[in-house]
Amino acid sequence: MYLFFVREFNDIDHITPIVWRMGQDNYPVAVYCLNPQYDLQGDYRLSFLKKHGIPVKYIFDVFSR
Repeated sequence: MYLFFVREFNDIDHITPIVWRMGQDNYPVAVYCLNPQYDLQGDYRLSFLKKHGIPVKYIFDVFSR
């Protein structure tokens, strides 16, 4: 599994095309947000990745605090 960690919008800007392409090439990828205040549901780039089957979650929801 290839994990991508993001904190803010500029991290997401840079990593979205890479994650999307890796997902298209059938690599196991996931995006985890390190910032608990970031709006994952409101970000159109992350919604795009979710629509293509890529898991996008807060890291604190996946791993224990």
